[in-house]
Amino acid sequence: MQQTVKYYYVINPSLLLLDWLGYPPLDNCEAGLLFQVVAARYESGSIVLTTNCRFRHVGKIIDINSILATATIDRLVHYREAYVLQGTSYRTTTTPRTQIDSA
Repeated sequence: MQQTVKYYYVINPSLLLLDWLGYPPLDNCEAGLLFQVVAARYESGSIVLTTNCRFRHVGKIIDINSILATATIDRLVHYREAYVLQGTSYRTTTTPRTQIDSA
């Protein structure tokens, strides 16, 4: 029952935001869960996905299983609109330089 309730909250919102996908890369189990969510929402709900890697490298994030990666990406890009934002990170512009250098 608990699993069904959690699944309901992931699948049913009109917009699902997946923030900073790919840091760290997904393992096989996580990639499978991502595919299940994307497939369940395919043509029924919007997904906003943010990542810090270039689109051509997104497959490497879930490349444990290339068939699974291809199927997930196929569903994500069908009917899509992509917005590529370029520039310096907001986090690096608001963090004092000494904190960045010591990290």
